[in-house]
Amino acid sequence: MGTSSKGLLGRFRRWRRYQRTLKELQGLSVRELHDIGITPGEIRRVAREATF
Repeated sequence: MGTSSKGLLGRFRRWRRYQRTLKELQGLSVRELHDIGITPGEIRRVAREATF
């Protein structure tokens, strides 16, 4: 596999990890989010920081 293919595959895997993390966080209630210290408005940022 070439270098550019590896880079593309890595970006795809990070995007998939971001999508899974985002979906999991979006499935939590406001109370559950509060318990882990985030607000609904922070979900995308937290998912991005956790995966990229």
